[in-house]
Amino acid sequence: SSDVCSSDLVYFRPPPAVFQRLVPLFEEMLAEFENPRFGSKIKLECLLMQALVEIARAQPRPQLDDTFTAEPWTLVERALQYLREHSTDRIYAEQVAAAAGVSQSQLRRLFQRTLGTSWVHYLQQYRIHRAAALLFDPARTVTETAFAVGFEDLGHFIRSEEHTSELQSPYV
Repeated sequence: SSDVCSSDLVYFRPPPAVFQRLVPLFEEMLAEFENPRFGSKIKLECLLMQALVEIARAQPRPQLDDTFTAEPWTLVERALQYLREHSTDRIYAEQVAAAAGVSQSQLRRLFQRTLGTSWVHYLQQYRIHRAAALLFDPARTVTETAFAVGFEDLGHFIRSEEHTSELQSPYV
């Protein structure tokens, strides 16, 4: 048998305030897992995403090169705030870049380096998660939901593999 030395293991010990926010999330995940029902998969994914955000925010922020005038995460957070506040609008790269205070090419590099994705993909995923939550309302149609979260074209909303795998709903 191979023994694992405890020094080989990496433990995350969140600060008490973070721990207090994580406990209810994990309790809710456990309850949802133990008693699955319609929408449990999406709810579990959302709860897990919330927990990961809390953990990530408790970690020291990664240091990037000094290409940008402000701290990279501050710039990304400005862009993310703009995307969330305008998620139902038609959004262009120059608008997001201006909100973050960077050029379009810097915006592209910032997102790729800090989040590992593009701002367009982030926005698409944000809209999908909002749509998934809205589709729990049986009175809402897929069309209403797609337009409510910012998709201008129902076909685009439905065609994407990412959308259909995310939205495990009898209404799709």
